[in-house]
Amino acid sequence: MLEGGFVGACAVAIAYPAPMRRFQTDDARLLEFPPARVFRCLADFEDYNRWWPRDVRFRVVQLIPALIGTKLEVLVAKRSFYAEVVKFEEQKSLHWVYRSGFYKGQGTWTLEEIDGHTRLRYVSDLPVHPSLIAEHFLNAKDFAARHARVLNKAFSGFEKRLEEIRS
Repeated sequence: MLEGGFVGACAVAIAYPAPMRRFQTDDARLLEFPPARVFRCLADFEDYNRWWPRDVRFRVVQLIPALIGTKLEVLVAKRSFYAEVVKFEEQKSLHWVYRSGFYKGQGTWTLEEIDGHTRLRYVSDLPVHPSLIAEHFLNAKDFAARHARVLNKAFSGFEKRLEEIRS
């Protein structure tokens, strides 16, 4: 008998969440267009489905003409997450926060003028739950490689879209 008249033992199991894996990506492409044109196309959120690869789809949830507060639902591999513009600098950068879904983190597009052309760069910081990797990818390297392939296709589609709207 335990002090206070209690009999027996009690076991408490505390379940800690699995540690998140951090993925940081950094992809860039030099485009033969001035930053003003690149930024205009990048800020045309309703046009994203025309230049992103078909396995990534976008739905505009909230479109704000001043950009900050614009929200998109991003659908990838039958899952979705929400992206919100939290900051931008005209012709220089566009900052996203990813919330409410299987991706949470942030991503930033930056534009750098180089001799009348634009170096467009996308950097992301994504804490990814290990179950997502286990469910959809062989390992962390596979995740990083697939992300890079998708971004490469997105850059190619973006460049093609810039050429289409030039004429």
